[in-house]
Amino acid sequence: MASFGFHTTSDEASAALKENITSKTIVITGVSPGSLGADTARAILAQSPAKLILASQTESKLHEVIKSLDTPAGTSVYPLVLDLASHDAVRKAAAELSTYVDVIDTMICTAGVMALPSYRKSKDGIEMQFAVNYLGHFLFINLLVDKILAGDATVVTYTSEAHTRADLGFLDDLTYDEGTTYEKWNAYSNAKACDILLSVGKIFELWNGNLNSAIKVKTLAEGAATGIIAAFDHRLSNEQGYFLADGALTEQGLLPAAVDPVIAAKLRGISEKLVK
Repeated sequence: MASFGFHTTSDEASAALKENITSKTIVITGVSPGSLGADTARAILAQSPAKLILASQTESKLHEVIKSLDTPAGTSVYPLVLDLASHDAVRKAAAELSTYVDVIDTMICTAGVMALPSYRKSKDGIEMQFAVNYLGHFLFINLLVDKILAGDATVVTYTSEAHTRADLGFLDDLTYDEGTTYEKWNAYSNAKACDILLSVGKIFELWNGNLNSAIKVKTLAEGAATGIIAAFDHRLSNEQGYFLADGALTEQGLLPAAVDPVIAAKLRGISEKLVK
């Protein structure tokens, strides 16, 4: 089996893990032209999955991506409109997906928003970065959990170095005092820490090597590679969560609170109430 590192590309990762991709059913969120999700889809598609479901908020962007892809014979590609800022829309998308998918082998969650300059609420009255980056995916995964478990699936979510600046005390006031204490990077950091907490004891979590940061600059294909490795490298056990950076397991750079099972349980309880 190949070894992976900082400069491993999505094409290299998918080719090395071809046997774990071919004939599988795979869901990717956050797919739009030029995005991490789109490059992930392109690289995975080259290895002939059975079904590839591409989800995004905007239908026209989905069709633009699908039109650009080289779809092999025997593979079906499905567009799925998924607005993570609306619980009703998430439920609708999950119900639609369920009409043509019995088993999900892999889900890669790349969708998100970053550092929204002003305080905004989702359609359900929840701060937008928490709603889109974390809570929408929480609901989507839980609505599809039977299909995920049927496939013994790996679920991958993306985080950021910014999570190390999170203050998870915000869980006691998700409104940021109705926006008066909102600061865009604090809210982003908190949401990305919640993405890690989602994975505690359950699913893979990865850090994509600061894609588009000034510290470790990566190409899009290098940024997408770690997600593919987390999803399809069966040398990694998916019985509990793991943190990956640059294509490899690591514990460096993790905020301890972001892997605290007590905080994870608190977040789950809050989340379940919010999506009822």
